[in-house]
Amino acid sequence: MQITLNIDEKLFGTASRLTGIKEYSALIHEGLKSLILSQTNQKLSLPRPIGLAKNRFQVPPEFFDELPEELLNAFEGKDS
Repeated sequence: MQITLNIDEKLFGTASRLTGIKEYSALIHEGLKSLILSQTNQKLSLPRPIGLAKNRFQVPPEFFDELPEELLNAFEGKDS
């Protein structure tokens, strides 16, 4: 596809300097890919509504018990 664009020289210069891409079409291609990725990630990361699992399960009292030392060490990457 061929298209004519008016691009601010400072904007292009900054983007080119940051990415190292000097060719117009390559820089625009990468910019569009980046925009699509950021918008997709933004939509995927919307917070879940609170309370969707209300009354579906009960947290057992032992959930709040202290973890064994060897398990804590494993989480912290320490040798047991």
